[in-house]
Parts: sequence; structure tokens; C-alpha cells
Amino acid sequence: MKNAALEALIEEAQAKRDVYAKVDVTSLDWTADGHVLIAFDDGHEAELTPEFLRAICPCAECRGTHGTPPKAFNILSSGKLDKAAEQTTIKKVEPVGSYAFAITWGDGHKDGIYTWIYLRGVTDRTPKP
Repeated sequence: MKNAALEALIEEAQAKRDVYAKVDVTSLDWTADGHVLIAFDDGHEAELTPEFLRAICPCAECRGTHGTPPKAFNILSSGKLDKAAEQTTIKKVEPVGSYAFAITWGDGHKDGIYTWIYLRGVTDRTPKP
């Protein structure tokens, strides 16, 4: 079952694509606890947790267009607990051109491309960690 609030946030972000068509990032940094700090050229700033970034992964698999998305917090055993932790552990971040970055997660997932436009849209109403 998908989180209705998260899905609504994603739909709202997608609707704002044209509004943020010329979005640029002025600063991108990481906190000691692995949060992403991002500042946009319109003055908007956001702090994103790894859990939030994984939950909003824009790839086809996670959006549900290629089967069932992973259930990061469906914890039934210590083995599943370890797997859930891997799903929200950032192993590597790579730039994608000058408009996005891609994350390699602890479980090997690496298909999502987080564009500045997408991140600006979803951070309009992102709660502080």
C-alpha cells in the first residue's frame, strides 16, 4: 500500500515542473548524519534525510511502473531489519550532467536520477528532519 500523503506530494511536485523549469542549485552539501543540504537559486533551502530520498526515488521500479516497489520498513526479522537499513544507506552519489545527481544505495539500487526540478518541487512542503 502506498503512502497517500507521499503520493500527493509527488503529484504536486510533478505539476510544478514548468514552474521550476529553470531551477539551479547554488549549494549541495552533506551533514555528519548523512542528510542532504540543498540550496536553490531562488533562495529556497532544504534538508533531506536518506529515508526521504529513498522514499521519493524517481525511478520506474520505485514509482511502481515496473512491478512492486521495495518495502523499506516491512520488518519481520533481524535479516529484514538489516536489509531495510541497507535500503536507506547512501553508498555513493554521482553528478548527472549539471542538472541532477544519482544515488547508489546500500542494497545496490541506483536507478533514480534526482533532478534539481524534481527536488525543488518535492521540497516545497518537506518537513524538517
